[in-house]
Amino acid sequence: MSFRYCASAPVLPAPVRGTPSIERNISQNRITIPTIRCRSRSGIRPWHTTAHHHDFELIQGESIPDRLVLTCNVEIDYPNAQAIAGWVEEVSGRDGCVAFPFIEMETLSTNYMPKARTATRYEHKWIVNAHGELKNARREAGGRAVLVLTIELNMTRFLANQHECNLRDLDALTPQEMFLQHDELLRAARAATLVDDNFLLGTARRGGTCFAHRAEFNHQIVERAMDGLYRLLAESLVPDDCNGLPRNVIVTINPPAVSQAEVYWEFHTDSSLSAVGTVADRMSMACNQVKVKTYLPDSRDITIHGEQNGMGVSIALSDAVRATIYAKTPTVIRLEIKYLKNVRGNAARSLRGQQTVATVLHEVHRDAFNRMNRIREAFMQIAPHTDERADLLDFLRSIDRAAAGDETRGKVMLELLFNRGSICETIEEGFAPRSFCERLVESGVVEPVTVRHRGVRPGGERRYVLTAPYRSLVDSLTAVLPSQVALRAERNPATLQ
Repeated sequence: MSFRYCASAPVLPAPVRGTPSIERNISQNRITIPTIRCRSRSGIRPWHTTAHHHDFELIQGESIPDRLVLTCNVEIDYPNAQAIAGWVEEVSGRDGCVAFPFIEMETLSTNYMPKARTATRYEHKWIVNAHGELKNARREAGGRAVLVLTIELNMTRFLANQHECNLRDLDALTPQEMFLQHDELLRAARAATLVDDNFLLGTARRGGTCFAHRAEFNHQIVERAMDGLYRLLAESLVPDDCNGLPRNVIVTINPPAVSQAEVYWEFHTDSSLSAVGTVADRMSMACNQVKVKTYLPDSRDITIHGEQNGMGVSIALSDAVRATIYAKTPTVIRLEIKYLKNVRGNAARSLRGQQTVATVLHEVHRDAFNRMNRIREAFMQIAPHTDERADLLDFLRSIDRAAAGDETRGKVMLELLFNRGSICETIEEGFAPRSFCERLVESGVVEPVTVRHRGVRPGGERRYVLTAPYRSLVDSLTAVLPSQVALRAERNPATLQ
């Protein structure tokens, strides 16, 4: 992955003799300096950055909204029981008036409080899930019924379900074009993941290759999605000349409220499984330290889990908030904050009154950044950084590449390097020819011995030893063998006493 910097403003021209070299804005009396922006060809930041060699670089405003659970009340004013019963039948599509039914409800004749859910009896499939119940709908003299809906909308799935060319003008799409499932797009996204889940392919769905306007992009996408969701509910529930629903009922859709939310960051790495395993090791080492207990009192509830081919670690930050770090694809790590209940109380306490979903999510992104940054400080900086998992995989891959498909040579080389830590170059027909050793040197596994009079043996063969990182790796692996533990115990006088 290419990771470079570019200037968002043109480079200032060379100064002319006799004039200042820095232009000033006379009206504001301040220096005009080009803004430096960060770009990535994949649209994803690297896990290892130049500023933090062994930690991720967390940037506020770059988190992506994921699963949202909304609560929406729909009020239905009906003149009599027959009117709302007919409305229920036609909304559910049982009369064939609605082309793409979204909500289907049980009949009023046999249910006192009918259940409602996303229509699943038809060929079309929705990427939005809804369920609820219809209350106060059996009064013979009429009244006001309330359809209480819980709507689950996954924003990652929403973006993965859109063609890249449509992202520029979502308002021009019909609700059916926005929320009907496109199997080929979702299958392509799921094929890239380790857990058969939603994933954003391409840079357009992430806001481009530049990270400067990610927060604005995500905010606009949420607003467009909420507008499309309102239009979908209106076309499915509110009577008009187009949908053919009975006009003797009056339907009012109240603004939705956020009851659950998830936001995440994603980072690119060579091996996401190894990186997550390293994070799990460091969190396990740091979870009982005093500083961690002070700032994250519930952090001892650390769960290491694996779903399908994935691997992750979860931390309970409170009874309503949970952090999860897991391998999304073989090369992408996802850091996720989940708000399981009371989103306004846990992430948006400063907001008052009725607020839009996008406004609440803005506060959720800010709170999630503070929580994830606290995790980074409490765990990542306390426990020592280790990369044994990735180093071990690199060690095995390097030997396999050097062997070039020769299993016998690869086996002998692995045994020599693991048990002796060195290897001597042989003739071309031997198990360690010069070409083999040169490939190991290029991969950084071994280095030629440079000690005088010992670097070259009689006959011209050279000797190679493991480089310092891999020598430490082999030493740490052999140190935990039962025989080595027993040997150290015998040699340690304190242990004998």
